[in-house]
This record gives sequence, C-alpha cells and structure tokens, in this order.
Amino acid sequence: MRTALIAGSTGLVGRHCLRLLLASPDYSRVTALVRRPFDLTHEKLDVRVVDFDRLDEADLPAVDDVYCTLGTTIRKAESKEDFRRIDFGYPSALAEQTALRGAKRFLLVTSVATDSGSPNFYLRVKGDLEGAVAGLPFEQVDYFRPSFLMGDRSDRRFLEWLGIAFAQTFRFLLFGPMRVYRPIAAEQVARAMIGRALRGEPGRHIHHYDDMLAVD
Repeated sequence: MRTALIAGSTGLVGRHCLRLLLASPDYSRVTALVRRPFDLTHEKLDVRVVDFDRLDEADLPAVDDVYCTLGTTIRKAESKEDFRRIDFGYPSALAEQTALRGAKRFLLVTSVATDSGSPNFYLRVKGDLEGAVAGLPFEQVDYFRPSFLMGDRSDRRFLEWLGIAFAQTFRFLLFGPMRVYRPIAAEQVARAMIGRALRGEPGRHIHHYDDMLAVD
C-alpha cells in the first residue's frame, strides 16, 4: 500500500483530493501539511502544521506520492511578490524537500495556458514552477492544467464566477484546441490526480481538460 502527502488540502481541489485519498484502499497513510490545525480526523490521516516559508526545517515524512494543490490569487496575496512566494516558492520548496526524502511521484495543479515565457505574470509564475519541478529526481511528474474550476469555494471570486458563466453559456464555441478552456469540476481534477498516480507512468506529463475527464 502507498503513502501520500498533500499540501493545499483546504482549497477547492485539495479538499476533494484529501477526501478521495482517505477513502482509497490503495493508501495506508495520508499526511496533510497545513498552516493551522483543522477538525478533520481519520485513522489514516496525519496532520502536520508547518511554516511553508521554512519547509526545509519541517518534519516531513518519506512518502510515495505528493499532491500539491497550493495556490492563491494576486488579489488575495495583495502583491506580485507575495503571490510568487506562495504560488512558486511554496510548491517548489515542497517538491525539493519531498524529492530529497525519496518521493516517487509529484502531482501538481497549475493552469491552462501555463508558460514561463508568457507576458501574463500569473501564467509566467506557473510556468516557472513547472520548470523547477521538472528538474527534480521524481520518477513521475504530472501537471494538471485546468481552466475555470467549478465547485463550492469558501471565498468569493467574482471574476472566476463570471468566467465560468461565460464559458458555460458559450461552451459550444469551445471545441478543437479551445476545449482546454472549458470549465471543469474541481472534484474531477482531484480524481484525475489520484488516477494518474495509481496508474504509474514514469516521465513528465501535462493534462488538460479532456485528459482529466478521461482519468478516474
């Protein structure tokens, strides 16, 4: 049986990912890295409160699979510098530290249109992150690039809600190469992440809308 570590378990995709990992008979232990304690208890769950700015000092277990669903928005971070610290610094440090401890697979949520050469700051940061993880000695790395995520958020994101409404209304226009921009349920992204880890396919892989629908 496998062991897993998840960072970002209180977020939209992360909540589903944690629930599915705990329910999976393929995992005997699931470690959740959090900034503050939360109420969920489970016989397989190991909750560890860490300072993500000092992950190199954290007590991280050796695990098979690492699920990273960390992320914020520039509005919430309040500056580009803090956004990069959270969306690049935290996941890249997590990847480095878990690779040092022998993790085999790293599964990362980024964004559709991710590109380190993009003029868009958000997409450029995501591209830099994918590049940083690619160079680490994992057997398998999977990048999940959703467009708008559907699900119940704890915070309101008006522009994202507007984007989902627009994309759903004009869904018929999003065909061919544009299908990658179709909204997708956060739970489906989580299912795809776990499915890809359990399938076990060495190498570096990028997954868009149709890829994530195909894996369960």
